[in-house]
Amino acid sequence: MTIMTSLNETYFIEKRRKIEHLLQEVLPSTTTPPYLLHRAMRYAVMAPGKRVRPILCIIACEVSGGDESQALLPACAIELFHTYTLIHDDLPCMDDDDYRRGQLSCHTVFGDAIAVLAGDALQALAFDLLVKAQKSSSTVNQKDYVSELAEIASTCGVVGGQSIEIECGEKGMTLETIEQIHFMKTATLFKASARIGAMAGNASQNQIDCLSAYALNLGMAFQFVDDVIDASDRSSTGVTSGKKKRHEFNSVNILGMEVASERANHFTLQAESAIARFEGKNKQLLIDFARWLLKRKS
Repeated sequence: MTIMTSLNETYFIEKRRKIEHLLQEVLPSTTTPPYLLHRAMRYAVMAPGKRVRPILCIIACEVSGGDESQALLPACAIELFHTYTLIHDDLPCMDDDDYRRGQLSCHTVFGDAIAVLAGDALQALAFDLLVKAQKSSSTVNQKDYVSELAEIASTCGVVGGQSIEIECGEKGMTLETIEQIHFMKTATLFKASARIGAMAGNASQNQIDCLSAYALNLGMAFQFVDDVIDASDRSSTGVTSGKKKRHEFNSVNILGMEVASERANHFTLQAESAIARFEGKNKQLLIDFARWLLKRKS
């Protein structure tokens, strides 16, 4: 696939800057008790990250005819929820990972108990922000942001996906199982991000339907790219950067680099196809975003 994109790094830097500024505002202060818990929450959320899901939320709002200001609070809620999933995934009883986003994982710094509580608190705060965003929304067709996130937070989404990953173990993985886990743990949150952003922009049903299919495929591609990047890093360095993986699998270990890369390309093309009938402005932004994610190196 020949990749041509009109997006540049400045676009993403600016979106991340606005997202992170608001995250600083909505997170509890470390000078407010319980101090250690609030420190842990801030430590995990403000770690360096691409902010892909909240950026997708904002993009979905903009291409649906809305302004980024309408999607910033929901976008931050999504990032808080995502960070909760990362904290819990890293726990010794889950993936047992010492590092996250280039720094020590939350439980490694603050202990297992505080990390669990930090994840719990971030999930609660995410839903609280969505309620506030929904109440302050000026869109004509009021939508239920909370239901969108609650649906993928259940056993049908990220929690269920993590459970299947633990139950199967790497030896029991097939392509079908891998894609089921990627769908539940990653793609569903991409879908919620796009749908909530579209709703914030007062999207039509056509726009919501197209963006839902686009985001699901985008999430699948994103996770396969992540697996390829992780496997490439291990291959080039011969180490796992201090990581300890108990249950977590990498699709490259099972399918091979070529197949995993092919699946990433396949789902990127499916994402582009999903918006062929999208009725809105700047459809190219969605295509550029998908291709940027496909070609990223980290």
